[in-house]
Amino acid sequence: MVKKLYYNDSYKLEFNAEICKREMYNDKYAVVFKETYFYPTSGGQLHDTGFINGIKVLEVVQVEDDIFHITEQEVIGDNVECVINKERRFDFMQQHTGQHILSESIVKVCGYETLSCHLGEEICTIDINAKMLSDDDIKKIELFANDIIYKNLYVKVHDVQDVDIGKFPLRKAPKFAGLLRIIEIDQFDFCACGGTHVKTTGEVGIIKIRKRESVKGNLTRIEFLCGGRALVDYQSKNDILSGLANLFTTTETEVTDKVKKIVESNKLFSKQLDFYRTEFLKFEIVKLADEAIIDNQYRIIKKTFKDRDINEIRIIAQKLIEYDNYIILFGNLGSSSNILFARSKNVSINMQQLFNSISGMIEAKGGGKPDFIQAGLKNQNKLEEALNFVMRLIDTKC
Repeated sequence: MVKKLYYNDSYKLEFNAEICKREMYNDKYAVVFKETYFYPTSGGQLHDTGFINGIKVLEVVQVEDDIFHITEQEVIGDNVECVINKERRFDFMQQHTGQHILSESIVKVCGYETLSCHLGEEICTIDINAKMLSDDDIKKIELFANDIIYKNLYVKVHDVQDVDIGKFPLRKAPKFAGLLRIIEIDQFDFCACGGTHVKTTGEVGIIKIRKRESVKGNLTRIEFLCGGRALVDYQSKNDILSGLANLFTTTETEVTDKVKKIVESNKLFSKQLDFYRTEFLKFEIVKLADEAIIDNQYRIIKKTFKDRDINEIRIIAQKLIEYDNYIILFGNLGSSSNILFARSKNVSINMQQLFNSISGMIEAKGGGKPDFIQAGLKNQNKLEEALNFVMRLIDTKC
């Protein structure tokens, strides 16, 4: 069984190792050491990356009793020099210790337990046994958790047998038996954990809860960031806020009020626009009705629009077929081309059959009912030819 040296020293980033086994893992090269400081994906925490003899380490996984160091190419030699990615290692030390602080803070403030956690490369989450947390709850939890960081408490490690875990007030029961590794945050939190952690809570820097949402099983998922990630997130949002303030020629504290006013103005403008659009469509519908081709008892309207909103085209067709004897043959050319066929209730001609007669010609796909068909098309060049063909078909049915 490989000796996991990262348990003893999470800050060790450079070491020499002896390769005791070479393997292939998912068609990639992998080496196994007798002992390693490389952390494998486990316990909700992702693996280390780095280099072995200058060759990039892509992933680290535990396979039974071995730890596979998966590399970009084959590693030559038996005694090798290893370098762990410093930024990634410390980032996960911050996130994992921060997760312990946050989980216990939620217990202390609200009494809810953490059921699972995930420490991703960009986002960290915990699921707690609560239906939802209020804004006030979130603020209290954040203040409590960051106060623990400011106290700069020591993070201690205890290796104990499972029979002795009663000596420690664990936040949750361990999943494994035998020798256990207990992470203690100086009388504040005790948790069985095999992850990498900082030495003092001050190194976590800050904990920021980004959002929370309800998930299945009446749980709440909390998304959070710690340390460097929280700083980057703050910088990004500060840039956005400053940009908005400059755009609106106002102060950062007044941006929210400014946006609210713009939203309200846009709502009013949208209502006015809808009114004028409706009025315009009324005039357009009358004009199209006047231009209808009279064929026997039918009034046929054939028209091709250019880059028209298909929703407006549909409204026009629906209004026209409210009256008797109308057959509508609309085309629409643009980035998204369409055809629309419709008929009045008293017209017996089947729009589905008309569509089927030209769908291959214009490479159209869509559907509907015998009285109303809408479809997208790929071959725009033959749209007019197709509409004229349909007109001839109608003429034979009149």
